[in-house]
Amino acid sequence: MYIIRKALHSDVDKILDVLNSVLLQNLPSKNNGFLTYNPGKRFYKKLIEIADFVYVVCYKKDIIGFLVAYPSSMLNPKDEIQKFLINHYKKEEFIYIFQLAVTPKYHRNGIGKKLYKQLFMDAKKIKKIVVTSAVPYNRASEKFNLILGFTKKGKILRSDGGSNFVYENIKNYIR
Repeated sequence: MYIIRKALHSDVDKILDVLNSVLLQNLPSKNNGFLTYNPGKRFYKKLIEIADFVYVVCYKKDIIGFLVAYPSSMLNPKDEIQKFLINHYKKEEFIYIFQLAVTPKYHRNGIGKKLYKQLFMDAKKIKKIVVTSAVPYNRASEKFNLILGFTKKGKILRSDGGSNFVYENIKNYIR
């Protein structure tokens, strides 16, 4: 049985293990979902301290997945994606999903969906919409977001020549 709980400081090394198992540079292909960025141990420790939406999934005694999200008030205006979101949602606070990862061995078991559902329940309690972003070549992430009720809201062109799609949840949150 899978157990979802709030992340603890003692979980950070296991979170990094999960992250590294799906980091694009460590994978043979882009066919499954992946992450492109590892912000480091200090980042996760700080978020666990100050954000209400950092969850882990445990199976037996192992952490096999995590979700990192935080309120729009914590977005970094120096980050191009987050700056876009701040400008797009000027009057409305929201929760931003920064990362979702599940160890490849446990892919396709509904774990990511369970993490999203936990976040949706918590978002409903505080009447917030949920927003996320993904690089266009992460087709698994796009498909997953659309299946879970997100709609594509726009495309961000970054200064490095890359881009990100922005998705907003409209089905699992009722205004």
